[in-house]
Order: sequence, then structure tokens, then C-alpha cells
Amino acid sequence: MRMLTIIPTRGRNDNAIRLFEAINATADFTEVVFAIDADDVKTYNGLMAETAGLDNVKVCIANRMGMNGTLNHWALWFAPDYDYICFMGDDHLPRTGGWDTKLAEAIGDQPGIAYGNDLLQGENLPTAVVMSSKIIRATGFMSPPALKHLFLDNYWLAMGKALGNCNYLPDVILEHLHYTNGKAEHDDRYAAVNTPEMHNGDQAIFAEYLATEFANDVENVKAW
Repeated sequence: MRMLTIIPTRGRNDNAIRLFEAINATADFTEVVFAIDADDVKTYNGLMAETAGLDNVKVCIANRMGMNGTLNHWALWFAPDYDYICFMGDDHLPRTGGWDTKLAEAIGDQPGIAYGNDLLQGENLPTAVVMSSKIIRATGFMSPPALKHLFLDNYWLAMGKALGNCNYLPDVILEHLHYTNGKAEHDDRYAAVNTPEMHNGDQAIFAEYLATEFANDVENVKAW
């Protein structure tokens, strides 16, 4: 059983180190990729120094593609080598020991998703998610490529439910330290991706995807 946790991050070296240390303290077996942009490498000198030489973590660099583009790029790259792919934002913080084992075991060997309690959305949305890599390999993405930043978690929830393998574990805490719950400063990164234009655009793209492509993607996963 192998899991990879992908963390797209930009401009937040301190967050990345905090998250890396939390994963090291709580996870049983997941490996980690910090996905950073080529024009932002110097920001992460601290992270790279702290993780240098460790076998369970990589810092992967690519041209800037936005969060969803970066996540899809690396998820598709690594999915053939792992049973499960996990996404966390650089503002998440796992609190529960063995969270990776608990979420992977909840999914089992059939395509599906699992998520814990982020203390913000709770059961409503998987703002951090563990997904069977079979879903990524069958669809060619971890979330619909036309999306930029928002409604990714809506897709994960919809896919898990459509497959009949959607698992919420309320006692597994993957805390979301977000500005909307007063646990983070409202920085430039949040400002750039939480505009009305971004929300309305991704909402319309997601609605169109559900109406035109989702059912076919579900069938492709079931047939994998």
C-alpha cells in the first residue's frame, strides 16, 4: 500500500515547513511532494534545506500552472506508482496520528475517496482528500482541468458519492487553517484566488462539467 501526498504551494515557505513537520509527526506511511513554481524556487530555500536527503519527501518544480494545474500535473505523473494520492493545501495541518492509514483503509481497494474533519467544512466538503489513484488514471486528472482553484473539493465529493465509496471520518482531524475561520492572515495568495470572478468562473465550469462530462468519467472509473 503506497500513498503520495501532493502539496501545491506558492509564497509560503513557513507554511510548507509547518505542514511537513506535522505530516512527519502524524503519518504512518505517506510520502510527500511539495509542488512549487519555477519562478518561486528561492522562496523555498528553507523547506529544501530541511528536507534535503530525506527519502520520503520530494520538492518538485514546474512552470507556474495555478493550483489545479499543478495538482493535476503531478497527480497524473505519480499516480501509476501509488495506490492513493492525497491532496493537502499548504494551510492544512494533520492532527490525528495514523490519518493516512485510516483514510486509505476507509477507501479499500475499490475506487473512491476519503476525507477527515478540517474543522471548517467538516462533512460538507473534502478540502483535503485521499483518492484512489485508479480515479486519476481512468480520467486523466485529479480534478477537472478547466477549473482554476475552486470547486475541486465539490468534484471529489461528487465522484466519491457517484462511485458509492465516499468516506467521511469525523475523528480524523486535518485542520484547515484558513483566513475565513480566523486561523490565517488574508494574504496575497488568498486574495488572488477568492475573488467573485474566480468563484463565478469555476462555479460555471463545474456546473458545465457535471452536465456534460461527469457521467462518462464515472463510467470510465467503474470500468477501470
